[in-house]
Amino acid sequence: MSVKVVMLLFFAALGVNLAAWWSIPEWSPTVPDAVHSLPIQFKGGTIYFVQPWLAKMARDTNGLPAGLGAVCVVLLGVHRDELERLR
Repeated sequence: MSVKVVMLLFFAALGVNLAAWWSIPEWSPTVPDAVHSLPIQFKGGTIYFVQPWLAKMARDTNGLPAGLGAVCVVLLGVHRDELERLR
């Protein structure tokens, strides 16, 4: 059960992280305004300005999928005797 919960969290965090990093260059302006005040630099040197909550979420979720993936690998190792083999 714990592996299923961690895998669900892993894919949710991965989806949120990818959606944030895809949407920033797509919809964020390159010139700051009252709403989009924090700069985030992307590959190629382009600087986009985003809302503070989006910048915090994009930066905070960078390591979350990697950490949850590592936890999942550890849990699979701990519960390896419960796994079924497919032939």
